[in-house]
Order: sequence, then C-alpha cells, then structure tokens
Amino acid sequence: MGGIKYTKTHEWIMITDESSWIATMGIAEHAQLIHGNIVFIEMAEIGDEFEAEEIIGQINAVSGETIPIHIPVTGEVIEINELIEENIDLINQSPEGDGWILKIAFESSVEFESLMDQDDYNMYRDDHDMYKEDDDLDPDYFYDDA
Repeated sequence: MGGIKYTKTHEWIMITDESSWIATMGIAEHAQLIHGNIVFIEMAEIGDEFEAEEIIGQINAVSGETIPIHIPVTGEVIEINELIEENIDLINQSPEGDGWILKIAFESSVEFESLMDQDDYNMYRDDHDMYKEDDDLDPDYFYDDA
C-alpha cells in the first residue's frame, strides 16, 4: 500500500501515516491546469465525516468556474492546510505538494487500493480530456432543436 492515488474527479490522495491510517489529499495538477488559477477555496471542517466520493468543498477558478472537491475515501477530516487559506497560490504553484487541502483519517484500504495509480490516471485523463477535439462527436448531441 502507499504511493499517490487519483480519482476520476481529479483529486489525489497519499497515505502519510500507515500506522494510524492518515492520508493527505488535494486536487490533481491536471485539474488546476485545465481550470486555471484557483482564487478561492471552501473546505470541510475538522471533525466532519464523509463517505467516499462525497463533496467536501469547492474551488473557484479565475475563470468564474466552481469546481467541487470530492473525498477519495470514507473518512474524517483531521487537519486543514491553513497555509492555503493564507496563500491560495500554493494550490496554483504546487497542487500535489505544498498546496494539499486536507488530511483524513480513514479505515478502508480497499477504497484506497481501488483508486488509480499515476499510470492509470494518466491514461484515464488522456482518454477523458473534455478539452480535446473529438471528430467523432455528433454536433446534434449538443443542441436541442425543440
């Protein structure tokens, strides 16, 4: 067990203390690059408990987009990165490093192991890049003539 894992909603998680099942999480660098600079973050609070994939907060990008943050595994928020509250640019400069968002206490190694590793995430990301041109798309799919 260990290493960094990713979700389909572009969050990352890494176990930082296996003896007490503590993990650190944040948004994937790919999400930050796609949405642009993050200008605001709203997070859960210490002691809040969530099921895997529930929304635990949101980020707002300079473009005006609001992007939900999902928790990768079922757990309890035990620490918030207060540095990003003081300097939001940490997420923009290092989303998978100093710009981490929360630390979580969790119990299910099965949930953690079911997440994507770096190689799987790269393939998923490339296959599901919503900004990539796709010549096979039917333009009528996007328009309702009614």
